[in-house]
Amino acid sequence: MREAFAKALRTARKAHGFTQEDFSEVSSRTYVSILERGQKSPTLNKMNDIANTLGVHLLTLVTLAHVQKKNVQELDALLEQVRKEVVHIFDNAETFEQEKDVQASIDARKKRSPLIGEEAS
Repeated sequence: MREAFAKALRTARKAHGFTQEDFSEVSSRTYVSILERGQKSPTLNKMNDIANTLGVHLLTLVTLAHVQKKNVQELDALLEQVRKEVVHIFDNAETFEQEKDVQASIDARKKRSPLIGEEAS
């Protein structure tokens, strides 16, 4: 993945007409060079800073790292997969939160009044 990100960063930088020095607000030229040669992996924060400097979304850089060639079908498939996964996670997170709320409500009621059949302590 490190090499794929290196190529994606270099491709995006050149496509936007940036030099490595143009990233001086967020990083040194040397560090950008190291990233572009695949010698190190940036943190998410650093990736976001670099994407902002390029004027693209962080996901654009990540997507470029996954889709190296201009293949519209592969790009469409990847974006559809991501969309489905995000929706699935949101749906499950909502269900989880709802279950937590229901359980908290049940626990609160138990504390206020014991269920029938339970012996009082």
